[in-house]
Amino acid sequence: MRGRKPTPAHIKALRGNPGRRPLPPEAPAMAPPESLLPPAWLAKAAKTRWRELAGDLEQLGLLTRIDLGALALYCQVWARWRHAEVDVARRGQLVWLKTKAGRRYQVQNPYVSLANSALVHVRALEAEFGMTPSSRARVQGRTVGGPAPKPFSSQAPTPPSFEDRIPKLKPHDDARPH
Repeated sequence: MRGRKPTPAHIKALRGNPGRRPLPPEAPAMAPPESLLPPAWLAKAAKTRWRELAGDLEQLGLLTRIDLGALALYCQVWARWRHAEVDVARRGQLVWLKTKAGRRYQVQNPYVSLANSALVHVRALEAEFGMTPSSRARVQGRTVGGPAPKPFSSQAPTPPSFEDRIPKLKPHDDARPH
């Protein structure tokens, strides 16, 4: 999507609707996630990142059932970026290679390009979830302890509490190979 992100209708109303265009209807509130467990297919570092963020994003109203895929994508790309940065820190920006004739030459560490590419995606996804100082001003969440968004219907069941949705991990739960 190119250009400015759309301004929510209630923000336009607070500003006095300077463009005098009709305001769009408010987007419906989305259902909260049923579980805050990370997907099984995520890499180990991505699961760790998920556990660091999911609870906070959910409490702020920025994580709904629909957003779980985007959060999984963010965590996986973040883990890829972290892995690449660890390799660059260990081996450096330049690495030595050897030709068949035995001559040595330096080239850019391939993980530098991987880290830079992953960083572009990480930054874009961080902005979507309000994880940078400038994007927090644009993302509409709720304050911790604030009112929850309205569900789609008045007969929607009450979701379980935050603590009930986080399963208790046993020491062997995350020990499987990744």
